[in-house]
Amino acid sequence: MDRLSQGRESTAFSHEKTVLKRICSHVMHVAGQMDMRFPHSAILHNICAPIERHMLHVVSDNLHSQDASSDGASLRATPEQLERSFHDGKPLVTFVVPCYNSEEYLPRCVDSLLNTEYPCEILLINDGSSDGTSALIHQYADANPQVKAIDQQNANWGGVVNHGLELAQGIYFKIVDSDDYLDSEALHQVLRTLALCIEADEAPDLLVTNYVYDRITDNSKHTIHYRKLFPAGRVFTWGEMGKKPGIDQFIMVHASWYRTDVLRESKLHLPEGVSYMDSLFVLHPMQYVDTLYYLDVDTYHYIIGREGQSVEIDVVKRCIDQQLMASRLAIENADYGELFAAEPNRALLMMGYISCMMAVSTIYLFKINTPEALEKNRQLWDYMEKTDPTLFKAVSKSWAGKANRKTRPARAIAKFVYEFARQVFKFA
Repeated sequence: MDRLSQGRESTAFSHEKTVLKRICSHVMHVAGQMDMRFPHSAILHNICAPIERHMLHVVSDNLHSQDASSDGASLRATPEQLERSFHDGKPLVTFVVPCYNSEEYLPRCVDSLLNTEYPCEILLINDGSSDGTSALIHQYADANPQVKAIDQQNANWGGVVNHGLELAQGIYFKIVDSDDYLDSEALHQVLRTLALCIEADEAPDLLVTNYVYDRITDNSKHTIHYRKLFPAGRVFTWGEMGKKPGIDQFIMVHASWYRTDVLRESKLHLPEGVSYMDSLFVLHPMQYVDTLYYLDVDTYHYIIGREGQSVEIDVVKRCIDQQLMASRLAIENADYGELFAAEPNRALLMMGYISCMMAVSTIYLFKINTPEALEKNRQLWDYMEKTDPTLFKAVSKSWAGKANRKTRPARAIAKFVYEFARQVFKFA
């Protein structure tokens, strides 16, 4: 074949590749939407998955059957190779699993991450455990090439995340606490969505999915979704956000899938040796997010009720100074007046998160109910007013401001309302 003919054939292959990619993306996008809107998602997946594989085979057979040498040997790309080519050889997602004395419940978490058709890496980071956690993560690493076992001296949650971010090779970065787990079908939809977005050069800075409060004490569940807040199933910007965020619609770490480059661009580095730094993980890089994607699937199961959790009431009381430190760091994290002027919707979402943090700090200081605790609450609100008047004004008008009462009867009412809301909404 002469060079001109080869060039024409190459151009034809290129055009066909583009068309087929668009067809494949459209088919799977529609399938993803059907999965989200109808209850029989498993049946729909059984219909859609063969379509996806067939499309990949079509692309493989028609676009990648070219001469590999002068003797006419043919090199064909498999569907799996095409999936890997979406990411230029990088893992699609780096999962970071902070592990501290989690031997008992770690297997459910890790097993939920292993069964994927897309290339991912799983970093199991043992944070100075004293049980059999270290041996267990090394067993997983020996048996699974995508798993890496890492031992470090105890640096708490923030130290694990910092270490994981240093090592991460994935295009996206996801934290899964070792006592939580991901739904397998929802995870497949997340990975498929990210792969198609990357292939279409539309990789969002932040993917948002639903999460489930899974309370083991009474087997109750409560799902946090964002259907009225974000358009679903496509890339969008802050200006397209819906109504003002509801009381439970701030983006927690469980809902967040950040692009790794965004985290690094933000120069995120969390304080080590303390708890409750998940708020800073979400809020700090959010200032660098321009594009988002909301996938309406219940992906993350947040287990509540396990003894010794950092969100357990008695633990929060003991660690109240760490909770207050997290609140102060969130307050000083950004100039919220500037953020609001530049992008009001983003600022409202971030300030809503801080409103929740302030409510939790205030209520737990009221629960401790000592003169020292009440003074710490006054100092926290004073610090916010002096540091960022725009933020203070917004939070004072929120339910957090309504909870910040001065008299003993009013504080008692605030505690009662908080506990009632906690039972209704099933949050931690």
